Amino acid sequence: MKFKLSKYHEIRSKTTWKHRGLIAKRKEMDEIYNRLISAEKCESCSKEFENSRQRKMRFNKETGQFINICCQSCNQLKII
Repeated sequence: MKFKLSKYHEIRSKTTWKHRGLIAKRKEMDEIYNRLISAEKCESCSKEFENSRQRKMRFNKETGQFINICCQSCNQLKII
């Protein structure tokens, strides 16, 4: 793991994702979280993350389905 995380990072992340509309079972949520904390670069543009706050979990707001781990810039792009 490249970045140091707070003690409650995992639980806060998963709770926030569910609150914002991510639809995933517990096992899927664990897989997404592990993918997030191990990501070293954006899966969309390949930009390397400089700190842990740059990593974002992207999901479709209409369907609630996970898309990828990306940077802030890619996360703000509209999904077509």
